[in-house]
Amino acid sequence: MNESLTFFLAGTLTQAITIANTIYYMVQNPAIEKRVRDSLCTNFSTFGNPDASLEQLSEELTIESLDLMKDEYLKYCLYEALRIEPPVPVSTSFTITED
Repeated sequence: MNESLTFFLAGTLTQAITIANTIYYMVQNPAIEKRVRDSLCTNFSTFGNPDASLEQLSEELTIESLDLMKDEYLKYCLYEALRIEPPVPVSTSFTITED
């Protein structure tokens, strides 16, 4: 039971860090943010619809309905955020001295 709880909390934390980092990097670059928003508008009918309620958005925008294979740009943005700043830092004993 204790190990299950540890894995659940660790997975939740890494997801939250990855999402926060991705949003942070998108806010730093408005062109990328616009491109991600446009991509989401094409994949979800209520995203970008000013008349849609919050309930309608939450019903359509679920992890199960998000198809990263169809939305290549969003997938690459997540990968890049993970590359720049992984949710679990890993340190090594190697030091790079040359390009």
